[in-house]
Amino acid sequence: MNKLTKGYILIFMAGLIWGSTGTCMKLLSLEGCTDAQVAFHMQFFGILLMTPMVLIKCGWRALKIDLKLLAMLAATGFVSETLYDLTFSASVTRVGVAFAGVLLYLSPVFVMILSRILYKESLTKQKICALVLNLAGCFITVTGCDLSGFNVSIVGILFGVLAALCYGMITIFDKYTAEKADPFVITFYILLFGFIFIAIISRCWSFPAYMFAPKTLALGAMTGLLAAQLPYLFFVSGIACGIEASKAPIVASVEVVVSALLGMIIFKEDLGFLNALGIAIVLFSIVILNVNFGKKEVN
Repeated sequence: MNKLTKGYILIFMAGLIWGSTGTCMKLLSLEGCTDAQVAFHMQFFGILLMTPMVLIKCGWRALKIDLKLLAMLAATGFVSETLYDLTFSASVTRVGVAFAGVLLYLSPVFVMILSRILYKESLTKQKICALVLNLAGCFITVTGCDLSGFNVSIVGILFGVLAALCYGMITIFDKYTAEKADPFVITFYILLFGFIFIAIISRCWSFPAYMFAPKTLALGAMTGLLAAQLPYLFFVSGIACGIEASKAPIVASVEVVVSALLGMIIFKEDLGFLNALGIAIVLFSIVILNVNFGKKEVN
């Protein structure tokens, strides 16, 4: 298996696991947790589970990195973890889960534009075709082409677009940092700073007692593992294999498929023909992105 193939598989796996995020967060919310408390659980257990792994694999010395890289990882933790959690929750509150989910999948657009500017990645017809198919597939999967029940809020839409930008910045930041340290070390610091920022913002010292009930803690540990630690580790490892930043979020968009299927299985949500068609389009966009056509740059 060559390095690029391994990278695509790792990013695809990250997307598969990220697809469980909404389910995990919904289960925690059913236990009475607010959006900030859910985010705290995710970051706390993510770093708690990651710490022994990075120490066993890399040792204490590997955690000593230069200040420039540390500052970049702090920015990653704040933007792609803390700020993303807060803006996405604010969007969900104002426009609903489905519409916020649609807005979130504008992130590949931001990544493709920023990758062109920052990393001089070629903008090919193949990438544009895959991106358009991917956006259409995500939209159809989440909405079933039915917008009748959606709330329209300008503030909610703005929060949703900002959440998409924050989500896309995961790829932009990771493309810069992934090859500068071990993926375990990179993931450790991203989760650490994400935890520090959300702990302060959520005022974790004033949490009510039900936050520490055994069931809530168990769900928090599951959320930290499936929404934070494992997917980040796979994603950073995949980016470190040399995957173009503009391709990564399209491959990882398989999470939309997993999210839809989990919603149907666990919460008995309807999955009609159009939703299934959207899933097929998302998967097809990933295939299109990786078929070896002749590349023609779009300037």
